[in-house]
Amino acid sequence: MLNLYNSWLNSAGVRRGIDFNDLISDGYFCPEERQPLLNYAKQLLVGHPEQEIILKNAAWILLQSFYYYLLDVASLETAFICKVNSGIINDEFSVKFDQETKIVASTIIIDEGFHTNLALLAIEKIKEITNIQPLKTIHDANIYQILQCCYEQLNPELHNDFNLLVNCILENTLTKDLDLVLTKKDISQLNSFTLDVLEKHFRDEARHSVYAFKVAEQFWQKLEPTDRLQLIPALNHFVNEYLEHDILQDINFNRIILASLNISYATASAAMEYCQHFNHSHKETLKQSLTIFLQKVGIDLL
Repeated sequence: MLNLYNSWLNSAGVRRGIDFNDLISDGYFCPEERQPLLNYAKQLLVGHPEQEIILKNAAWILLQSFYYYLLDVASLETAFICKVNSGIINDEFSVKFDQETKIVASTIIIDEGFHTNLALLAIEKIKEITNIQPLKTIHDANIYQILQCCYEQLNPELHNDFNLLVNCILENTLTKDLDLVLTKKDISQLNSFTLDVLEKHFRDEARHSVYAFKVAEQFWQKLEPTDRLQLIPALNHFVNEYLEHDILQDINFNRIILASLNISYATASAAMEYCQHFNHSHKETLKQSLTIFLQKVGIDLL
């Protein structure tokens, strides 16, 4: 575990900082390939009068997509991940961890606090520079409603342990999601600030994912077999519901984008079908990665 601490000392985003002067550099705030509305307009609205409306507002759509990503970071990372890592430090789970693991857990909390701070600061700085406000979206990044459904399948004494495993799932998913963004062909079109934020976030989350694997592996090996049998169906339910929740949230965001541009109901409905297919394909990739992660831990989903 201490090699992860040394890695944190050398490369953590919080220790290297972000240059907000790069906000005024050329380029988009989000990869075009990651925004399904632009793909839809380019591929399926050729010759349609509303194609021009969507493409003319491409920069605005990509900025709103970056705002959306930053709000997601600010809400998820402090709401759940920091709480679980604090629990590791304070021996709140049925399996207790050694001092080295607790030291690394403290760096995770620092990282996630930095990510949240950076996201909130970035939103304010971008608003100042562009004079563009984030759209008011129903941004429900907290996962407690999904967790509550999963708790119903578990004995109360397993709820906290379940949270720890969910935390490991989230760290893996965040890392894979960022990796998919940074390997897009049009990544070079991003402005320097966005690229720096994404790369630093990815490096931090990649380290967190390694840590999450070690924690989950140690934890799972020491659990009672009867507890494992009870946890597996709940974990399977969480993975499916969390990814589906993400899809619905993304679709709702894109629906608000189109409504803001006064796009017709017919075009918006067809675009939502396209977005749903796009997002399902993306989430299936995340699920495959997560399944492999859990199998290495020793957890076979149903």
